[in-house]
Amino acid sequence: AKEKYNEALAADAESFYAQLGVAKANLKQDPKEAKKALENIYKKNKKDVPLVIEVAKAFYDNGMSEEGNKAIAEARKSDSKSPLIYILLGDIELKNGKSGDAAMQYDQAINFDNNNVLALLKAGKVYESINPSVASDLFKRASEADPSNKLINKFMAKIYSQIGRYAQAAKIYADYFLEGSYNLEDIRY
Repeated sequence: AKEKYNEALAADAESFYAQLGVAKANLKQDPKEAKKALENIYKKNKKDVPLVIEVAKAFYDNGMSEEGNKAIAEARKSDSKSPLIYILLGDIELKNGKSGDAAMQYDQAINFDNNNVLALLKAGKVYESINPSVASDLFKRASEADPSNKLINKFMAKIYSQIGRYAQAAKIYADYFLEGSYNLEDIRY
């Protein structure tokens, strides 16, 4: 990956995403310089929330929570209603084993964008074990927002099976298996 990021940077030295990739690839080898590069990227691009979120994610993925929190704060200053902020915060809570807090963050993302498929899916996955009927509703909303997404259909079929809606689950699974995109784990359900 590092080689490809360097190629991208060589092709376009002004590309912040290429700079981000190179800095992320260098975080393990030279954390001090990579940290400076990442901070420089988000400081120059405060209004580009998706880019700032990627910088925050790089920090969090490398155990640099304080730096990640600073990047999130910058993203919030630019657009406090961006669902990307709350999706990342939900992912962090989930990684820390805090399902309830993760669900709250995903719900906040959905509050700011009712049709954000990623937030709907992530919230649905959290609610699967907490409240399957809520998960079912979230997956249904995600399916309405993106009807061709096969992954959503898989999640819907699984949750319908769990809550006893076997006819609906069977219909979705039949379509899913006919498409041929299933794996061994899918067969178990």
